[in-house]
Amino acid sequence: MSEKPFGIDISQHQGKMDWDTVAAHNPKVEFVGIRSGISWGYTDKWFSYNWAEAKRVAIPRTVYHVLYPDAPAKRQVDKIMLLLGGDHGELPVTLDCELDRGQHFSKIAATVFQCAVLLEDKTGKKPIIYSR
Repeated sequence: MSEKPFGIDISQHQGKMDWDTVAAHNPKVEFVGIRSGISWGYTDKWFSYNWAEAKRVAIPRTVYHVLYPDAPAKRQVDKIMLLLGGDHGELPVTLDCELDRGQHFSKIAATVFQCAVLLEDKTGKKPIIYSR
C-alpha cells in the first residue's frame, strides 16, 4: 500500500462499472466506497452489482449511505442493513453526512450519533463519518 491509499467513490452517476478495468488500474485502487442509497426510501440502482463486483475483484469495500438528518435514524440504519444483507464489506460502514436539509446542527448531530450507535451494534464496527 502506498503512503496515501488510493480509493474511489462509486454511485449510479458513474453508470455500469467495468470492475476488471478498475482492478487493473494504475495506481492500484486500494479501496472503494459504494453508495447504497439515500435515507430510507432510495436505493442506488447499481448498488447490488457494484457491491458484488468489487468483492469479486478483491477491492476492499465500504458502503456509504447518505443520511437525512430529519429522518428517523433506525429507519435509515434498517435500510442500510437490508441492502447489505449478511455482507457488511471489509471496511466499516460510512455515513455520508453532507446534507443538512435545513436542520439545526444539534438535530444533525443527534441523528448521526443515533445511526452510529445502531450501526456499531449491528456490525461490530464503529462507522466512518464523512462530511464536508
